[in-house]
Order: sequence, then structure tokens, then C-alpha cells
Amino acid sequence: MTVKITVLKEQDEGGERRVALIPQVVERLSSLGVSFAMENGAGVASSYPDETYKDVTLSTDRKALLGDADIVLAV
Repeated sequence: MTVKITVLKEQDEGGERRVALIPQVVERLSSLGVSFAMENGAGVASSYPDETYKDVTLSTDRKALLGDADIVLAV
């Protein structure tokens, strides 16, 4: 069974710049068979544009991401 981890973009207007998962960790966990979905732009404020996340499904539909996740990560 594959585990699906979803990373959400922070909704905080107070200047939150962190992201719950960085590309290097995604790469390591992907090699173990974990799959990932991420809300578009989740890492941008932390200087990780969407393109730096390899093998990640990107979406703007937060409700769909939450409905399909086994694990949800957020700051």
C-alpha cells in the first residue's frame, strides 16, 4: 500500500514563510515508495518554487487534496 502525503500552502496572512516539506525530503521519501501531492505555491515563500519538487502532483483544489491524503502536512 502506498502512502500519500499532502502538503498544504499556508493560509496565514501574518508572513509565514515556512513550508512543511522541502524538496530533498520529498526525494528521499519518494525513493521509499511514498507519493506526494502539494498545493500549488506551497514552497514559494521558502524559496522552493513548484519546479523544485520532483514527482509531486500539484493542485489548486485544496478540498480534493485533503480528500485524497493519507497524511496532511502543514506549518
